[in-house]
Amino acid sequence: HAALRNSSEVTQLVNDARAGKFNAIVVEVRKRGDAYYVSNFEPKATDVSPQSFDPLADLVAKAHDTANGQRIEVHAWIVSYPIWNNQNTPPPQAGHPYNLHPDWVTQNNVGTRWDGSNYNFDPGHPAVQEHTFNVAMDLISRYDIDGLNFDYIRYGGVTWGYNPVAVARFNQRFGRTGSPAPTDPDWMQWRRDQVTGLVRKVYLSSAAIKPQLKISADTICFAPGVTSAQGWTNSAAAYISVLQDWRSWMEEGIIDINMPMAYFDQAGAHLQSWLDWNTFAKNHRYNRHVVIGGGFYQNSLSNVLRQIRHTRVATATGNIADGVCGFSYAVPTKDGVPRATFLAALTQPGTSTLYETNATPVFASIATVPAMPWKTAPTLGHLKGFLRSGADNSGLEGVTVEITGPVNRVLKSDATGFYGAVDLAPGSYSLLVMEPGFEPAMDSFNITAGAVATRDLTLPVVPPGSQPAIVSQPAGQSAPAGATVEFRVLASGSSELAYQWHFEGSPIDGATGSKLTLATIDFSQGGFYSVTVTNDFGSVTSDSALLTVQVPGGIYATRAAAGYGSAIINWQSPEPADSRVEYGVTTSYGNSSALSGLLTTNHAVRLSGLLPDTTYYFRVRSAGATEVYSAEGFSFRTAGSIIVDNPAAAFGGSWSTGTSAVDKFGSDYRFSGTVTGAATATATWRPAISVPGRYAVSTWYPQGANRSAAAPFTIFFDGGSQPSLVNQTANGGGWRELAADLPFAAGLEGRVQLANNSGESGKVVLADGIRFSYLPQQDEPAQDALPGWWMQHYFSGTADPAGDTDGDGLLAWQEYLLGTNPTDATSVLRASIFPGSPGRLRVTFSPWQADRSYQLESRGDFGTGSWVVETGANFLFTAEGQAAFEVDWSGGDQLFFRVNAR
Repeated sequence: HAALRNSSEVTQLVNDARAGKFNAIVVEVRKRGDAYYVSNFEPKATDVSPQSFDPLADLVAKAHDTANGQRIEVHAWIVSYPIWNNQNTPPPQAGHPYNLHPDWVTQNNVGTRWDGSNYNFDPGHPAVQEHTFNVAMDLISRYDIDGLNFDYIRYGGVTWGYNPVAVARFNQRFGRTGSPAPTDPDWMQWRRDQVTGLVRKVYLSSAAIKPQLKISADTICFAPGVTSAQGWTNSAAAYISVLQDWRSWMEEGIIDINMPMAYFDQAGAHLQSWLDWNTFAKNHRYNRHVVIGGGFYQNSLSNVLRQIRHTRVATATGNIADGVCGFSYAVPTKDGVPRATFLAALTQPGTSTLYETNATPVFASIATVPAMPWKTAPTLGHLKGFLRSGADNSGLEGVTVEITGPVNRVLKSDATGFYGAVDLAPGSYSLLVMEPGFEPAMDSFNITAGAVATRDLTLPVVPPGSQPAIVSQPAGQSAPAGATVEFRVLASGSSELAYQWHFEGSPIDGATGSKLTLATIDFSQGGFYSVTVTNDFGSVTSDSALLTVQVPGGIYATRAAAGYGSAIINWQSPEPADSRVEYGVTTSYGNSSALSGLLTTNHAVRLSGLLPDTTYYFRVRSAGATEVYSAEGFSFRTAGSIIVDNPAAAFGGSWSTGTSAVDKFGSDYRFSGTVTGAATATATWRPAISVPGRYAVSTWYPQGANRSAAAPFTIFFDGGSQPSLVNQTANGGGWRELAADLPFAAGLEGRVQLANNSGESGKVVLADGIRFSYLPQQDEPAQDALPGWWMQHYFSGTADPAGDTDGDGLLAWQEYLLGTNPTDATSVLRASIFPGSPGRLRVTFSPWQADRSYQLESRGDFGTGSWVVETGANFLFTAEGQAAFEVDWSGGDQLFFRVNAR
């Protein structure tokens, strides 16, 4: 297209940009391995005339020249991986990268290299990454451009990326052989990482030499759109198909401008996708800019104006875009409006009102380029570097780099040995690199706001056959109870190293890394720690390091777990003290547990009578002999129902979006045509379960005559799966049960899947909402069962209801009933006798819970005789808030009392 082929086209482009009051031009300077500039790495495009002409230099000079109008930014747009677009005729230039390096071309999982439109270089080939990086940095370093724009910075689809070099690298990284399946999770993430690695490398390298230059990317927004982080990972084509994780690029800060290509016809079938992608992109700006990419070529001029205005509309959370970028200069609208009319409609009231009702044109005045505070007034800095082998100076791939300082990061080197971190707080840092077969490397560096620190390291090779050697011994530490401490050893050896940590000479289960992390330490963990390092050629044991556990100054190790209508709160105090929890649905609390008079350092309070599906806030209080301790700022959420609507589900295959059914859940639903044999479309709902336990599972769908009479759902639960066929022609518009009682673990493993292989023809399956409802009856005390959340809290797994872990004589189910701690032998139901009101005795006891029943019993002899219920006993709370019974007592014979709970 006309734009850069000669000087007159460049002049016209700049004049048109000024006429339209644009403040930036994103111009394609690398098309398919060729250059519309003077490149040190690729040949000049054949349609540049004369061939000595430098289009980019001419464009920069004219766009930056303010003698003829406002200054216009120039962003050099490069097509990243597509390298040639003719299947049978190669490029005419002998020095074209396609001709020089046909071995760099990617292929799909069946060996095809031509994707129907292009040959593409493989992002997983290190030479491709190095070449593309060199192309980008050549532009950045030699031209006065304002920005670099990545296009096609992605794979062609999930089945691409099978260049033999890429597959070999993946197999070496994961210890695999053969060819991974296209949807293998490790293979998908590995390919995402290849693309991300190039973006990060260019971002940091450009920031080192031109801090003000802006890096942008044209990002994928295929239908359907998404609106949530869960929807992104479950169903966004950018993430699961073309393996372009642009949401994480924004969060990490390795692009300055996201230009989501929301190319949709305002009057077409995918209007909702346009709206959803706008919302998602605006809400996921993080600390960078988003400039919505509008598909002007797909829209009438009226709808172009409508879409430009929509980019300025705030989301429900108040986020707006920082600009709009229209594609394309060659085809500004789909209805053939002349470019002059298009530009006038943007800027001139007399023309704009012919296409919209707003009297003020969208570009009535020249907009100021939005400031980028992270560049103009930076408060953070960056780090970059290369890791190279001492044997041959080659880049070391996949090596872990740990940095510690004001913030801590764990980094990985890419295919070329490059590593880097963006947006680090200023200050002093240390750096550690450990890799089998190499000596560990340590270094220090300083981060300065707005600058890039560079640390290139060459790792000496350990001689073959070397047994482990300790390079740095674990150091002794002193920390308060409740703190987290870390021991570390640095060792070298010529093969993979294995580690085993010991406490007081005994091995610690699961402590098999170079670091030993001890969370919320207590006094029992004070002592000597050491580590044995082993490889194929021998072993070595480190010096012992002493951990001293200090008495803390206040409450620590506070934690909570909740079920349907109750919760357990645990904390520790520096001296024996009583226990009380204040709680409520606001931070004003409003409720209090009964006082537990047991003096202990290991506190456990059970709260009952709570509302399901509710967030509670709480603070804890303990009064000891010398001080009253308290801590606040905590919360928990009770179990209830989890609803996953279709926008948060993951879809595979072909699905359409519907909105017309009045009995739908939410704003829309999805549907797919039924098939026989293997499924061609699936929908998967994954709840984020925080309370493990047993759930009922239900589905919501809009009913209809064209629906499947046997929609095949499958519920995947903790321990198996269960099918359920649903007749979607009837009983819609409400929750219909798929399963009455199934166990689900905490996390995202549980799920429901709907397939379209119902065996019918001419029908559709409906995917709308799925509900997971916690069963409240599982929280009732029983001798043969314990709630999953309670077991997870105390045992990090399952427990025997008839077991006595702490040896206090109480079985686990009894500890649950009483609200005591099954891992602490001192945590039991205790009673004490005091004088009460005149002529009465007072028996105080704790713990007390509102949903348990208690009775006072007595007998005259401690060892024999029957216990008799004191029917005249009165229940009360003391002035201090402790539960108590009062019973008549006139003196005389001795009596023994006990409190019975049920």
